[in-house]
Amino acid sequence: MAALAAALAIWTSAARAQTPEAAVRALGADFEAAAQAAEANPAAGAAQVGAALDRWFDLRSMALSALPEAWRDKADAAYHAAYKSRLTREFVRQTLRAGDGELVPIGTRPLGSLTLVGTEVREDGRLVRMTEFYMRPTGGGWRVSNVAVEGVLVTAQQQNDFRPVLISGDMPALIAYLSGGP
Repeated sequence: MAALAAALAIWTSAARAQTPEAAVRALGADFEAAAQAAEANPAAGAAQVGAALDRWFDLRSMALSALPEAWRDKADAAYHAAYKSRLTREFVRQTLRAGDGELVPIGTRPLGSLTLVGTEVREDGRLVRMTEFYMRPTGGGWRVSNVAVEGVLVTAQQQNDFRPVLISGDMPALIAYLSGGP
């Protein structure tokens, strides 16, 4: 019954996200629920993180942006699945196990077809880090197309991380790297 209530709360938050800031607040609530679930059951928390990524993030766009341009046409379903898996594991490792944090939107600004939502991640009332969500309007809602953490785009950092694997290998080597441990 608790799982049904949690799913209903997440669906309701997603349905109400009519502005970029509301979407960021809702995704923050989804990740907070995942952190709470992970305390009792780490696998359930990770599953909730994966569901939140699917709901709020344009993972296809991010996965392609994380590749050097010459490799983007080689991205297949296996790469996209490995990318999501790695993103989920990194979020669980770096965020859920780091303690309780609150995502607080502090303002928005336009950037071409995107709206950037600046946020503070606060823990026990103190600032832990600054993030900026690159929000794209989609079908009456909003999706994250990239995130900057302390001014560094996640996909730019990933591109730097992936480059040595691609130089010394190929797409299957990158998929193996992404599918391995954090």
